[in-house]
Amino acid sequence: MTSFNRSNVEKFQTNLRELYGRYHFTPAEIFNIDETGVTTVTKLPKVVGQRGASEVGQATSRERGELMTQVGIIGASGVALPPVWVFPRVRQNRARMLCGLASGPLALAHKSGWMTSENFIHVLTFFVQFTRCSQEKKVLLIMDNHESHLSVEGVKYAKDNGIVLLMLPPHTSNKLQPLDKTIFGPFKTFVSQGIDDWMIAHPGQVISIYDLPKICIQSWDRAATPVNIKSGFLSTGICPFDQNFFSDDDFLSSFVSDRPDPESCAEAVESGLLRGTSLPHTEASTSRSKPDEESSNGNTVPGHSNIPCSVHVSPECVRPYPKAQPRKKRSEKGRKRGRSFIATDTPEKKLLEEKEKQRQIKKVTVQNKKTSRRAKRKILEEISSSDEAFTPEKSLSTDEVCSEKDISTPTLKEKADVGDFVLVKYDAHGKKSVFYVGKVVDFEDSDGEENEKDLDIKFYRKNPIAVNSFVEPLVEDIHAVESYRVAMVLPNPVSVGGSKRQMGALRFPINLSCFNMR
Repeated sequence: MTSFNRSNVEKFQTNLRELYGRYHFTPAEIFNIDETGVTTVTKLPKVVGQRGASEVGQATSRERGELMTQVGIIGASGVALPPVWVFPRVRQNRARMLCGLASGPLALAHKSGWMTSENFIHVLTFFVQFTRCSQEKKVLLIMDNHESHLSVEGVKYAKDNGIVLLMLPPHTSNKLQPLDKTIFGPFKTFVSQGIDDWMIAHPGQVISIYDLPKICIQSWDRAATPVNIKSGFLSTGICPFDQNFFSDDDFLSSFVSDRPDPESCAEAVESGLLRGTSLPHTEASTSRSKPDEESSNGNTVPGHSNIPCSVHVSPECVRPYPKAQPRKKRSEKGRKRGRSFIATDTPEKKLLEEKEKQRQIKKVTVQNKKTSRRAKRKILEEISSSDEAFTPEKSLSTDEVCSEKDISTPTLKEKADVGDFVLVKYDAHGKKSVFYVGKVVDFEDSDGEENEKDLDIKFYRKNPIAVNSFVEPLVEDIHAVESYRVAMVLPNPVSVGGSKRQMGALRFPINLSCFNMR
């Protein structure tokens, strides 16, 4: 109700008028495509019973049916292409799917029975074979903006074969799509009647999806007649093109949610063209402060000197109809609102390619994160399963330096100074020693020992995602540590690119995976 408004319809009609002027399409070159679902269990028809009977019923094939998708394609000249079916199967078995039918319909398979981007390319190939379209003989194909219709491969195939794709505004198919307008309604009725006739002719048997094609092809021939097809294109204002086909009464359902532009609304109020809007505050205040001669003579409405008494004032002018509240601003992460556009135009095609590229980058990023987590888990399992005890001499060995070719072997200091990053070791009473990474912020002499110092160290926490990466905790952790606990003075960390969170992490050019880091 809210999507079928004048703004969305005008955008679609503007695109359609532009295509008419650009390619001069004839009725034989305008087509509409859409999908509908067909199930083995349909709505039961009414039955005749004796008055006063307590049990009057109708038998159905099964309690829960299977869904099969039928693709319908019609032309503005009154022609209907053979249907395309998507069976809820993993593999195609055309001999069984099209058993008893003449060559013409196309059978596809998908485990859900729904249309997908891969199967839609097969539908476009089927469409090209029947219409004989090419770059020299272009055709217009009108359809909704379902995600299966907007794949980069499908749009590229359509553009290479002379198919101009025009997308309908979202949630307006019941008004703007010829198939939904005059074809699918009687088609579903004929399918229900055909299934009921099949049940009568096959008592005690269960209908399967392989029995539906015979019923659907007969129902399609009865519903997709030239009269119904032409009526569908006529009742939507597509062919013949009529920009003023829909009147104000057709948009009444979206009146309460229609939100005009504030600037255009103000201009309309000043010009007096907008109904249901109160008078501007400036004019009303001026009329009260400076009444003219007409108001003194009683020829105007009291309180409004610019409205003469001869003009009819409706209650809507005094108290306008209530409007819905403005919609909340959607975040950038959410799904963007759909619109009508020409998908085969170069700018729209580039937008689809960029969107697909971002989707692939996001998919690869998620896979890399999962891979890095698995690799890290494997390293930890190998370390925990090792029985070799850790010794302080091993911590000072240069054999554990990172083996990357771009990083040279760091020089280890003997003593830690203020500003150095250190590796602090804590014994765990019979278990493996625990190591922490910290930064020396200050030091002071210890009591009783001349060469021993207590270091004030700011500790970091190990990054659970990246290897050799450490992040600052939410609460700053600074403690005094004895200098003998410093097992190694680490080299300066290298910069980490990427997101804002990753840029705040520390990464050292040395392999610390052999330590029991915390």
